[in-house]
Amino acid sequence: ALHWASYYGQLAAVRLLIDSGADVNAEAPEMVTPLLLAACGGHNEVVRLLLEHGARSTHMDIVGNTALMYAAAGNHPHTCNELLAKDPDMTATNENGYTAYSLAVENGAVLAQAVLEQYLSALLLL
Repeated sequence: ALHWASYYGQLAAVRLLIDSGADVNAEAPEMVTPLLLAACGGHNEVVRLLLEHGARSTHMDIVGNTALMYAAAGNHPHTCNELLAKDPDMTATNENGYTAYSLAVENGAVLAQAVLEQYLSALLLL
């Protein structure tokens, strides 16, 4: 139920399910978690709530995609910001060698690409 509520961005339902004891890191087939599904749909409020309740931001699905990769590929800049605030590491690669940034570029996700470039620029200035 938490997977479906996360996928459809149903914040109230997600909150109710978490308050009722739903596991925020439960894996569906192909190692998909509620966080990955929320990120895929660009549901940044759901992403924030899941992270606040212990969802693993670095979890990878069966082919190595992270929530940040899903958000970047789907052109969801606000969701990218939520995830980067929790874990600013953008070096993870999936089984095809793609990072969140390269997926954004590959998919023409210019808004997400801009957010990721902003984070990369900030890191280079440190």
